[in-house]
Amino acid sequence: MFDRAKTIASMQAEEDWVDTEELRNIIEEQNKQPYINFEGIIAIYKIGLIKEESLIEDIAPMLMSEDDLLLEELKNTLAAFQSDRVVDVVEPLVTGSFPIFQIDVIAGTHTQSAVAALKRLYQTVDGLDLKSVIVKGLAEQLSAEGRPEIEDFMTYDNYDGIFDMEELAYGYFKVMGYDHPELENWREKTLTRIEDAGDPSDILSHMESIMPTPKKPVVSEKLGRNEPCPCGSGKKYKKCHGK
Repeated sequence: MFDRAKTIASMQAEEDWVDTEELRNIIEEQNKQPYINFEGIIAIYKIGLIKEESLIEDIAPMLMSEDDLLLEELKNTLAAFQSDRVVDVVEPLVTGSFPIFQIDVIAGTHTQSAVAALKRLYQTVDGLDLKSVIVKGLAEQLSAEGRPEIEDFMTYDNYDGIFDMEELAYGYFKVMGYDHPELENWREKTLTRIEDAGDPSDILSHMESIMPTPKKPVVSEKLGRNEPCPCGSGKKYKKCHGK
């Protein structure tokens, strides 16, 4: 039912049949209720489809909810704007024990303002798990400004979270063309993971997909044919751009 409702909403948006004032009224009523219902979630989905910026401030505080379905739609809608206005509204909402959706919204907004916000948050949040989410966001921004925080995080030896940080760091430094004393160590761990899994790296593949202008990488003369391809595909160089 939810997927069907979203399909209908998409058709309405394509035909320009979405009434902004109706959405505003729905959100206003939803904000008066103790929880956001199905109608409210579909309204949030429609807001993302039509990119109605005037409703950003009305829906962003809903990120404080504990409803995963709502939070997922909110994250997608707010990130769809690619707007500094979203960053300005969401950054103060990064509170609580694990505000991962708030951070994901900022990380998914690819602007200089978002990078600056992530850098500020890295300095203020506690705990390596939360810092790892921020560092992942900075790496995926593919911005030079995120390098200090990424390097700082990689000095921690006691991280045992959900992300493969060596792989993430290797992908970032390779895609950006940076050198690092630990790059070889990260490469070995990344290569081992790829070979053990038998599949391309999710992180490196994602980093390649979000590059603004995909192009054939500049390859160092020292790059071996069995090394991971620096394009970020997760494949060995000989099976990718080394053909």
